[in-house]
Amino acid sequence: MLCVLTYHRIVEREDDPECTPGMISATQERFDAHVRFLTRHYEPVALEQVLRGVRQRANLPRRAVLITFDDGYRDFATAAWPILKRHQVPATLFVPTAYPDRPGPVFWWDRLYRSLIETSKESLHAPSVGALTLRNEEERRASFLTIRARLKGLLHDDAMQLVDRLCADLGGSREHESSTILSWEALRALASDGVSLASHTHTHPLLNRISPEQARTEFTTSIRTLEREIGPAFPVVSYPNGAHDDSVLDVLRQCGVELGFTQLPGHNDLSACDPLRLCRINVTRRTSVALLHLRMQSWFAPIERWRKRKRIRAYQSPVASPALYEESRPSRGATPA
Repeated sequence: MLCVLTYHRIVEREDDPECTPGMISATQERFDAHVRFLTRHYEPVALEQVLRGVRQRANLPRRAVLITFDDGYRDFATAAWPILKRHQVPATLFVPTAYPDRPGPVFWWDRLYRSLIETSKESLHAPSVGALTLRNEEERRASFLTIRARLKGLLHDDAMQLVDRLCADLGGSREHESSTILSWEALRALASDGVSLASHTHTHPLLNRISPEQARTEFTTSIRTLEREIGPAFPVVSYPNGAHDDSVLDVLRQCGVELGFTQLPGHNDLSACDPLRLCRINVTRRTSVALLHLRMQSWFAPIERWRKRKRIRAYQSPVASPALYEESRPSRGATPA
């Protein structure tokens, strides 16, 4: 059985105001404790071993674990990889290939959160969400979570238009010269040092919120970009936010994808499971070593799925009507709140 762990950011302060809520997986100290636990009780494997196991129906070590990072944040190189390298543990980094070498916050959630945190406004009327108060940091974080949940139910293009509008209404975020994402130069250095780089699509849309042809373009563009910048690319993808459906999988099979990583909790029997629906355990800043140990038990997977049932249903639900996007749009000439 294979257990796959998902990390995002390793940040020293768990309450770092520069980090979008939900993106911090651990501090360096806790991540080091995670890695030490994994090396004592599990057998860390590389992405190439997992791919070979699927191709050849070969057995992995009995307690195999694959450590993955999504999004390509810069702190993977500065905080996570030094710890992994010190313990001689392989890792896989899933890269959204449109964003390396772009300045400032490039993901929509980081742009929106920065705009909410930095705005001078004390209220906002968000389309299809309603009135939100922004009087303090707690209210701004709560407003961000409310808007984020709403955006994930929209078609991707509608959601991005709404993000642009909200950021403009808030006054936009201040210019940040340095990027939060690893550069191609840094990614090449990591690949040379043994990190496995693979596709996290090109622009990180929820794949079941775009057309099948757009999904095809997202994957093929990301692979071409990886091959141009890094070299031969793995036929592997991590679905942004784990979102996928049968039509997405059909497209990816046609593109030659051999492994697809979801965010569905559970373990993977490579001899029996669908390799395009591999389960992963998402590590959050609340995941202590004891909780990590618990969540990695096979019997705990049904409990995890029950706990995350609303999120799982949300990705399987129909796309929200565009009318909901229009319902709170100010009339021409009106001044947004």
